[in-house]
Amino acid sequence: MSSVERLLRYDPANRNLKTRDIVDDAPIASDFKEVFRSVVELASVICNGRESQLSHEINEWSRFRAVFVLIPEQLIFGPDTIEQKPLIVEHLTKLGIVNPSPHLVSAIKCLCGNIRNKRSGSRKLGITDIYIKYPHIFKKLLSDQADRCCYCGIQLQYGENATLDHLWPFFLGGDPHDGSNWCLCCNECNNGKGEYPFYSLTVACVNWIGPNAELKLSSSTRFAALVRTRACKGCGRGPKEVRIEVVKRLDSGCWILDNVETVCEEYPTCSS
Repeated sequence: MSSVERLLRYDPANRNLKTRDIVDDAPIASDFKEVFRSVVELASVICNGRESQLSHEINEWSRFRAVFVLIPEQLIFGPDTIEQKPLIVEHLTKLGIVNPSPHLVSAIKCLCGNIRNKRSGSRKLGITDIYIKYPHIFKKLLSDQADRCCYCGIQLQYGENATLDHLWPFFLGGDPHDGSNWCLCCNECNNGKGEYPFYSLTVACVNWIGPNAELKLSSSTRFAALVRTRACKGCGRGPKEVRIEVVKRLDSGCWILDNVETVCEEYPTCSS
């Protein structure tokens, strides 16, 4: 049985899929390396043949899975008067992280503070707040992005299609007034991003087709594709230079992340 065949197994006796391990069969995958080998065998499709993209997605998924392990429960759900840093050090010690650096402790404290602020009803800033209260930051963001959506490159216009995006969602990254957690994007990209700091945390990244899926490109898959490559496959230009669109790679395939690619509005003549 090839590595790819192990990804989806058929039971000829019952004319159905094998949805549970059969005693006489080897498991689908005994460890991570076998799963990864199966995926890499499809590398011409997965991540358009670029294994580094897949590696980056796995790294970010692993990173955020670990981040929430570092958080003591009481820092989110306990009383406001709790001593935060000693509690963090105690929790990290239990995890086997002895003598954690002050930077790590402060980072966890800051993250928990942002989560608590959200839970207490603090309102995140929107584009109108930035436009009025921090006009210099608004102008700089717009200028740095060449007046375009930072993800798809569509021209932005305040009061029409421009929105404020938090690079790390507000409940994680907060609203630092130096603008370090802000960028400007269009409504469609903002909706597609949702509440996640990275697209590999979403079902779009695993090519999931749910029972209520529609015959069209979903906003979450569109956003994931834009962030994954950030450029036109033909000319290599990014959203600061041109509008980027998401199209199918194979017409016979579904509207899933690993069957779409990004091209500019001038493709295919852009590369000639």
